[in-house]
Amino acid sequence: MFEAVVFDYGRVIGLDPVDEAQEEMARLAGVPADIFEKIRMRYRDDYDRGSIRGRDYYQKVMREAGAPAADTRDFDALADRITRIDTHSWAVINGETEKLMREIRGAGYRLGILSNMPHDFLELERDAFRVFDLCDSCIFSCKYNLLKPEREIYQVLIGALGCAPDKIVFFDDVPVNVEGARGLGIAAYLWEGAEAARGILKTLGILP
Repeated sequence: MFEAVVFDYGRVIGLDPVDEAQEEMARLAGVPADIFEKIRMRYRDDYDRGSIRGRDYYQKVMREAGAPAADTRDFDALADRITRIDTHSWAVINGETEKLMREIRGAGYRLGILSNMPHDFLELERDAFRVFDLCDSCIFSCKYNLLKPEREIYQVLIGALGCAPDKIVFFDDVPVNVEGARGLGIAAYLWEGAEAARGILKTLGILP
């Protein structure tokens, strides 16, 4: 019945970033962590959409947060350093998810990734690409100026995989992204860990 299985990246293939990374970014910026995080998330969609790059993104965040470094000659270097900390914090692969992906691949199904992801991650964290190499199609938001749960990004995925929506299984950790996929007929499930996903795939007949 099914032909392809697709995974989100953040908190699914990649592990959840540790709190220390967020605290370090705020410390370098010289602003309270809660304020830094609130402003950072306010513009995160623009960053993941690809309409702003890491240096400009973090300079915008720091200026709005009142960071003292905003008036220094090292502002570019600081924004670049914070960008690297951010991207690296997302680059730790969940070994259990990778194992599951290899099982799916071994069973003869196509694999895909559909992720809201900025250009900087793709450029700076190439070591994470080993898991990308398992996939037939990798759809990243920054390359299409689209974000989940926008309808068009799922349509890009469907076209890239070359199969009907109801032949695709999709896992994502964000409920609204799951609902967006279901709206196009994709069999989408909320990610609750590799073992739970394996159980779903067994029920669907994808894994023995």
